[in-house]
Amino acid sequence: MPDDRAWWIGHSTTLIRLGGKMILTDPIFSKRSWPLQLFGPKRRTPQALKIEQLPQIDFIVISHNHYDHLDYHSIRKLIVRFPNIVIMAPFGLKKVLLKLEVKQIIELDWRDSVTVDELTFLATSSIHWSNRGLFDVNKALWCGWMIQSNIDNQDQLKTVYFMGDTCYSVELKEIAKRFPSIDLALIPIGAYAPRWYM
Repeated sequence: MPDDRAWWIGHSTTLIRLGGKMILTDPIFSKRSWPLQLFGPKRRTPQALKIEQLPQIDFIVISHNHYDHLDYHSIRKLIVRFPNIVIMAPFGLKKVLLKLEVKQIIELDWRDSVTVDELTFLATSSIHWSNRGLFDVNKALWCGWMIQSNIDNQDQLKTVYFMGDTCYSVELKEIAKRFPSIDLALIPIGAYAPRWYM
C-alpha cells in the first residue's frame, strides 16, 4: 500500500503501518525499564508519543522479556485503550501476558508463522537471551519478527524485519536467503560497554 510507513517512538518501540494495519514493536512508554517506577534505569530521552496519542493499534510484537522490551506497565495501558489488540510473542510469554489480562495472544517458535488480517508474522531466530529475575534465565524464548503484507500478490509484497535484540550471526545469513527482499529493517544499535559484560 502506498501509505505503508514507520515511526520510531524510542528505544525498541516503533509504530508501523503495513497493509492498512497498525503494529507496535516492543512497546515501552514508561519512564523506567524496571518493575517499579520509583527507581531503576531511567529514560534519557522521552518517547516521541504517549499511549493516549497513538492511533488505533491492531498488533503488538514482543521480541523478548527483558524489562526494556516487555514493559508490563505499557502493556496494561495499551490493552485498556485497545482491548482487541493481538499480541505476537515468542514461546513462554503467554502465561504472563494472560496475567496482564491480554485477551488475544499468539505464541510462536522460531521459524513458525501465522497469518492474521492479511498480515503474516514469522518469528525469526536471534542470538540473545531472556530473563526477568535470577531464576528464569532462558525460560522463555526470544526472537525477531518478519512481518509481511500482500503475501498473495508478489508484485506488491511488503516485508518489514524487526530484529529485536540480536548480534551478528550465521542466522542472519539464513534469514537473508529466505527473505531476499526486505523493504524495512529495524536493526538494534547496541551498547557495547562495559566490554566484559557485552
